[in-house]
Amino acid sequence: MRRFLTALVLLLAIPTGLLSAQTLVGPTTMVGPVGSVRGSGSSVTPASYSGLIAWYSADCINAGACASQPSNGTNLAGTNWSDRSSSANNLALASETITFSTNVLNGLPAITFPTSSTSTFNTAITWPGAETVFIVFKYSASSSAQIQVIAGPTDSLQWYSYVTPAVWKLDKGGVVNIGTGSNTLSQSTWYQANMTYNSTSGAWAIREAEAADASGTSAQSITATQTTAMAGFGVSGQIVVVEEFVYNVVLTGPQITALEGYLNTKYGI
Repeated sequence: MRRFLTALVLLLAIPTGLLSAQTLVGPTTMVGPVGSVRGSGSSVTPASYSGLIAWYSADCINAGACASQPSNGTNLAGTNWSDRSSSANNLALASETITFSTNVLNGLPAITFPTSSTSTFNTAITWPGAETVFIVFKYSASSSAQIQVIAGPTDSLQWYSYVTPAVWKLDKGGVVNIGTGSNTLSQSTWYQANMTYNSTSGAWAIREAEAADASGTSAQSITATQTTAMAGFGVSGQIVVVEEFVYNVVLTGPQITALEGYLNTKYGI
């Protein structure tokens, strides 16, 4: 009883201003807003970091009017997918059937491309010397198909995967191999992945599902522009994309981790 009364007296002696609903005892977990850096409480989006030169997300087909979305099942062939970065480098969608679908991944929309289509940047990307690219996608295609995240002619940097073998490839215009991933991709499985490359130092890295896939060094002279994104080559199949964005710099490790967290929170992968 004496101990109880002593504790009560000490509690009453604490100034009222020091007690609040947020006074906690024991370990706590800080939960930030959607897309936040985990544990920081500060919101992060692709636009949070300098060097962003292209940003396409299916939940904002019309940049500046994200609420104005197509209806489910709309064919977007021959239209533009608006760039949400300040570059305003819209993606000209191919003439094949390209379908907008609502409520595909974590309640958000997606765009389905046939593997026989090629969509092009309105303004080709001149190689900046370094690059970081993120994508969230899944695919279902014949064994002969190739899924391209970003590409161009000979002497451009290309990031893609064949269906067989289903591993990431990074090369110079389909001529010189820069690096090959180690993880095997599975059809109809959603992935978030990112790639970095510095052509001067030759340092490259591929990450998948917020973890390292492969990395190495291979300095190459990249002289051609990148002209296409979300393209495919194959007799049959499809690529389903919810978001892709490109930087003209190699982002830092913490920045990449923050953006992986943004995608994980947004899409649940």
